[in-house]
Amino acid sequence: MKSVNVTSLEARTNAVVQQTTELKAAIADEQEQRAALLSVVLTMIKPALPSLLSKIQIDSVHHNDGQHQDQAKYHARRGLRLDGCGSKTGPVYDEGDRGGAIEGWDVFLLDDGSVLELHYAGSWSAYDRDTDVWTVEQERTLPADDAVGFLVGEGHDKAALEAISVALDKQVDGKAKSRIKAARERADTIRAILTLLS
Repeated sequence: MKSVNVTSLEARTNAVVQQTTELKAAIADEQEQRAALLSVVLTMIKPALPSLLSKIQIDSVHHNDGQHQDQAKYHARRGLRLDGCGSKTGPVYDEGDRGGAIEGWDVFLLDDGSVLELHYAGSWSAYDRDTDVWTVEQERTLPADDAVGFLVGEGHDKAALEAISVALDKQVDGKAKSRIKAARERADTIRAILTLLS
């Protein structure tokens, strides 16, 4: 058996303990900074949130026969899906041959800065007369004060920031400019009519 230098063991043990202490402190500092950044961004975008929100689907019935109309239900509130914070993009169909489970989860940012977490469950079938159905199985709303801690704690802060950035880009580059122009033209037309009538 090889001899062990006890003094060396003690020194290396102390070095590992010191590294562990420093690593924990560095990770805590990093999480604190990530939380601060996300908090600043959420406060910054709050005035724009109403323009970034959309309907949140919570239920789906799809008839494979082509004779019945599909059905969907929506949450009472609107939200911004934080892509990358859940499973792919909403309910995920498993890779079964002719049918299987639908499951997944999503995270949405709501207008007041709170976070809505939805968990989906259901089933699908490839057969013509069958129906694909999924619904929200579990719902949890985290108040705005807890949203940052949840997103950072779950490691979703980077994905949330990316989703917010993408949503802002889409809004800036989207139809808003043409809708503003059309609304102004309609207002000018109505103004002209009112001038003629007075």
